Amino acid sequence: MIPLLVLVVSVQTWMTPVPAHSLGWLVYYGPRYLVEANAEYRGYDLSPYWQACRVAVMSPADLGKMVWFRRHLGQRSVGPCLAVDISKRSEFYLNVIERGIVADVSTEVGFEKGLRAEMYVGSCPPRISEPRRYLPKVTLDEPPIGPNPLFWPYPSQKLPQRCDKGWGDGFPFPE
Repeated sequence: MIPLLVLVVSVQTWMTPVPAHSLGWLVYYGPRYLVEANAEYRGYDLSPYWQACRVAVMSPADLGKMVWFRRHLGQRSVGPCLAVDISKRSEFYLNVIERGIVADVSTEVGFEKGLRAEMYVGSCPPRISEPRRYLPKVTLDEPPIGPNPLFWPYPSQKLPQRCDKGWGDGFPFPE
């Protein structure tokens, strides 16, 4: 039997926020009830967001922030969405470093399989910006692994505002 090796990043690595404008893989989050349960658990109201769009981001530092997506330069964006959940620390290395994932997204974003796309974290995406890969400096925890911090109270959610310039006003990816 081959032993399973799990690389658990330090809390400091896990707390590294994604660049404001990043490029990476979007993967399917899960059924609507799972995402809504995470939003409710953290006290987040999804009603102000485009189609109640919600996502899981990789770092706890990005919890409660607004997130936008687009497939390619020049296309309209999807958003705003709310970051309601995070990657487990024990899965962060695999998700971020090995797979290049930037977010787990709900079906409102327009797909159920992996998609490479740009992600912007903030109130309104800029008109011009260069995406970067999310590649934090990695330090690993050595066994025994310490506990994860409690993030209570959860960060307050950022609320949408009108975006007149940038990636658009929140439209689904074209088919």
